[in-house]
Amino acid sequence: MRYLCRRCGILPSLTVSFLLSACCLPGQLVQIGPSDPQVCENVKVHPNLVLDVAVDLGGHVEDPSGAALVHKRIEVRKYISEVKQSSFRQVQTDGNGDFSVGVLPAGKYRLLIFARGFKQPRDLQCKSGKICKLNVVPAVAPTDTFPESVCSPK
Repeated sequence: MRYLCRRCGILPSLTVSFLLSACCLPGQLVQIGPSDPQVCENVKVHPNLVLDVAVDLGGHVEDPSGAALVHKRIEVRKYISEVKQSSFRQVQTDGNGDFSVGVLPAGKYRLLIFARGFKQPRDLQCKSGKICKLNVVPAVAPTDTFPESVCSPK
């Protein structure tokens, strides 16, 4: 388990009782990671975008209140398995929350939005046609939600 003492910094190899007696007061010690350092590698994910045909992909990203998520990294990963995906393309939302990925071949993908405090989108749907415009509204993630609060997006 990794801990952060708000006063001393990260002290991963020491026991909690030692940390509290050496430098930290109750309430200053915060758990910042799982006890298993490999736990994030074992998180299983599923494709959130399945394309039957090649499409020119773009869209708009906003929070549940309707505010655009501006200048956020969007990454499209080719889905290989529940624990393995490979980066295919990266773009960024503009000042209006809009993005354009370009043409994606038919296949299974993970479209990820790098915005702190939000869950990754699920079940994105493209209607038939050569152009796909997604309206993505990621849900707010509570700070204690696993894996969102501990692991980087997969």
